[in-house]
Amino acid sequence: MNRLMKSVSPILSITLLVVLVGCSQGEEPVATETPITAEPSPEVIPVSTSPEPSSSQPNIDPYTQAIDHAMGAATIGQSAVGEQDWNLAASRWEKAISLLKTVPNSHPNFAIAQKKISTYQRNLAIIESNLKEAQRDYFQESLQLGMKAAQAAQSAQGLSDWQQVANKWELAINSLETVPNRSKNYSRARTKIIEYQQNLSVANEKITDAVTAKYCQPQVAPIESEGLVVSNLRIYSEPTDEENFVYGCITNQSNQSLSSIGVTYGYTYENGFGAGLTSLTDYDFTLNPGKTMFFKSSFSFNKNVPEVELSFSSEAGTVDTIITR
Repeated sequence: MNRLMKSVSPILSITLLVVLVGCSQGEEPVATETPITAEPSPEVIPVSTSPEPSSSQPNIDPYTQAIDHAMGAATIGQSAVGEQDWNLAASRWEKAISLLKTVPNSHPNFAIAQKKISTYQRNLAIIESNLKEAQRDYFQESLQLGMKAAQAAQSAQGLSDWQQVANKWELAINSLETVPNRSKNYSRARTKIIEYQQNLSVANEKITDAVTAKYCQPQVAPIESEGLVVSNLRIYSEPTDEENFVYGCITNQSNQSLSSIGVTYGYTYENGFGAGLTSLTDYDFTLNPGKTMFFKSSFSFNKNVPEVELSFSSEAGTVDTIITR
């Protein structure tokens, strides 16, 4: 028995050593009959990128917004000076009108909003008119009128033609006068006015020459002084005139140009009398040496006046006469 135990003892020792070594090396223990289940992984909840609606966000009132835009439009319109300003004012009025149209009928200011739409639309129409005016190029329009006047002058031959030329130059000059001082072409417009006025003077001289040729040739009943001749005098009025005028022709026989001729006149008739001292005409002229000019007096008198005493005076001399109807 002891011999058996001795023989078995080494075998048990070896077996026990193997078991101890295995455990000491971290080997997993043998699985038991009850399996070990893995714990479930926590559920992943997707994060939304959309912002949560905020109950504290204020509602936008279209009526209030419309009033704000209208006040801005009115302020801009009061100080607007150019196309950019009028454009901005127009856009504000348009926005105000658009917002008023979105005011619901449940809104406490719905009725007022409907009335304001009409008012704002009228304001917008005024602004758009001002914008159109700001976009208008008066300088270029004036140049076009000047070109038409110059073209007409090239083919003008008689009194009627030159009267049309003069009218065209006057239109061009009046158009240049409307160029605003804030315009980039303002200085050029002022220079052009001087040029066009000179052209108008030429046209008026042509008119004077044409009228003179028609009414002053030949000379009738000339009255002479040292350097002045007055002829073809008559009391006359056009059908549209309410009073009479003195028509006639005057010739400069001096060696100097005349741009000023004075007239002293006097008359009497059954209902009164009149007298005065004035210039020969109500328009500018230059009467060169040897030239004759037709004139219509700058003064007028009652159609019942039978005769008028006249005295023409200038640096070239003085002529006194009486004319009757």
